[in-house]
Amino acid sequence: MTAAGTPTVTAFEASIMLYRGLGLGKVWPDFLADNIREKQSIGGFTLKPCCRKKDSRAMRPRYWVHEIVQFIRDVRPLMPGAIPNEKIIPVVLDVDHGLTHRANLFDQRGIRVCKNRTFAKNRPPQRSHFSGFAGAGTH
Repeated sequence: MTAAGTPTVTAFEASIMLYRGLGLGKVWPDFLADNIREKQSIGGFTLKPCCRKKDSRAMRPRYWVHEIVQFIRDVRPLMPGAIPNEKIIPVVLDVDHGLTHRANLFDQRGIRVCKNRTFAKNRPPQRSHFSGFAGAGTH
C-alpha cells in the first residue's frame, strides 16, 4: 500500500468546516471528540480522524478534508433545520469582571445565580454536620 498526499485539518478546523456546512445545531468540537469514543453519530454517520500528528505537546487527531465534505453531504438531509454559516448571536449578561468565571453564574434565562460561598466573603465558612470519613470512628 502506498501513502499518498492527503489534505488534513485539525479538529478545530474540522469543527469550523462542520459549522459552515451544517450550522449551529451541535457543538461540533464535542461531537468530534464523542465520535472518537464512538458515543455519538448523526443518523449512523460518524466522522473519525484519519491520523494523528504531533504538535508541540501531544499527538493530535487530524481529519481528511474529503471525509469532512462527504460527511456534510450525507448528514445535511438529516438535519433539515440546519442553517449553514448561521450567524453567532452573543448573549448579553451582567458579568461582574471583579469575580472569576466560576463566581459569575447565570441560569438558562440569564439571571444571576447567587451561591452563598461565592458572594458572602466576610462570613466564616459553615461547618458541616459531617466531620471525618465514614467508619473512622468520628461520629
